[in-house]
This record gives sequence, structure tokens and C-alpha cells, in this order.
Amino acid sequence: MRRYVNGLIATFLFLFPALLMAQSENPYGRFLGEEVRVGQEIKYVLTYTHPSDEEVIFPGEKHSFAPFEYISRQYFPTQSDSTTSKDSVVYTLMTFEMDSIQELTVPVFVMQENGKKEPIFPEKDGIFLVKSLASDLQQGEQPQLVENTNLAKVNEEFNYPYLLIFLGLVFIALVIVVFVFGGKIKRVLQLKKLKKQNIKFNSSFENYATAPYDAPKLEHLLGIWKTYTGQMIDLPLQSYTTKEIQAVLPNEKLDTPLKTFDRAIYANMVDDQMQQNISFLKEYAQKSYEKKIEEVKNG
Repeated sequence: MRRYVNGLIATFLFLFPALLMAQSENPYGRFLGEEVRVGQEIKYVLTYTHPSDEEVIFPGEKHSFAPFEYISRQYFPTQSDSTTSKDSVVYTLMTFEMDSIQELTVPVFVMQENGKKEPIFPEKDGIFLVKSLASDLQQGEQPQLVENTNLAKVNEEFNYPYLLIFLGLVFIALVIVVFVFGGKIKRVLQLKKLKKQNIKFNSSFENYATAPYDAPKLEHLLGIWKTYTGQMIDLPLQSYTTKEIQAVLPNEKLDTPLKTFDRAIYANMVDDQMQQNISFLKEYAQKSYEKKIEEVKNG
């Protein structure tokens, strides 16, 4: 596969020199492909033809390639004649965004006599995001409907006055108890439920929080965290993407662990700080639990 991609790049850069040399005013940038998946590498070619005495700089890893993330770059030898030079670089990028069409334009910086760098942008190029949803039905399994037309035997209805009076008295007693002590009973039950959920969360979380880490294990761990934290803050985080979580939970310290999990799950790029990020998510969930406890007690 790598030989195929390198061959495609070489063909693009060297088989059509006339096309590239024609771009004498603006850089020429485009993707090598029309579609990409989340966590999949994509090549972006940037070429600029300029006067031979002109100094140009191509962006590096510190440059923002949003909505893409920088992975690496590959320079190609400068091609020159008596008046012009052509410089080319191929960037390897990756996206974790969910927009259907994602566009990019990467500038070339031209050094001026005063030492400043003037950016020159090529036209934007776009690429389609292929979204894949895995479910049992999509894998060909159809829901099975079972018919049952047999009549169920029902006991004959009975009506005893004393039973109705007893039930009526029980109902009245319950109404009085709920009216007088309902709020306190509800809080006690809620606190008991929250404590039980917290114990279950910690047990499930710890089962997947130890090294070694791989994509399925981390995906399950993140799912446990999303489900539990969502319950604590009354939001369906389980169905949220990282970008959507960042929108509803603006917390810079939370952004890094979530992005680290995305890279590990979708691109199998496990960070050296994974244990630290896991600990942060657990601490965040615990603080959400403690805040929920205080809300119930003061509610």
C-alpha cells in the first residue's frame, strides 16, 4: 500500500510538470484522493513555482492544518531552470472531525527583504468524509417477529367490598406518607441509587483502566466514562462526539484526554500519557458524582 501511495505521489509531481510549472503566481495544493474516514491518513500535495532567487518556506508541524491534524511531511528535490524553481512537499494528515465535506488550504511563505514572511494561499481543496455505522442490522441481521395467536387463560374477575375498602385505606395512607415525607424519601432513594451507580462505575472502569492498551479496550473504557458521566450531569454523552462534548463541557483540561482517546481508538496511536489521561477522566467523573450528591442533598 505504501509503495502504491508513493508511486501516486511521484506520478503527480513528476509526470505532469507542465501543469505544475504553470502555477507561477499561486501555490497549487490538493488532496490525493476524494474521500477519507475518521482516523485514516490522507495525503495533501503542495507545490509552488517561483523565481529562482526567491526564498520560500513550507509550513511545518506547528502550523494549524484544521480541521485536519498534522502527522508528517515529505520534501521532494527542487526542480530548477535558468529562471524558476519548483518546490514540492507532501503532507500526511488525519481528521477526527465529523463534517461531511472538509476543506483545506495550506500557504507557502515567501521571505521579504525586510525579513517578514508573506503567506500565499492556493485555492481550497475539499474531501468527502465517509461515515460508517456498525450495527447488527447493517451486518445483515434482521429483527425476527414471532407471532402468537393463542389465547391466554385469564382468571375470572372478582369483586369483594372488604378488599376494595382495604386497598382504599392503604392508598390513602400512602398518599399521606408521600405528602409528608415524600421529598425526604425521594432524596434517600436517589442518594442510594447514586452510590450504587458510583460503585458499579468504579468497578467497571478499573477493569479496563490497566495497561496494556489497545483500541477496543480504550473504546469500551471511554464508553463507560461517557455513560456514567452523562448520568451525573443529565446529558446523553454516550451519543456525543468529542467535538460535541467540548461544546457542552468547555474544559481545556478535558480536551486533551478526549483527543488522545480518539487517536488511540480510530488510528491505534496510543499516547505515552494514556494512564494519566485515564486517571483524569476518572477524577472528572468522580467530581461530577460528588456535585450530583450535593445537588440531591440540597434539592
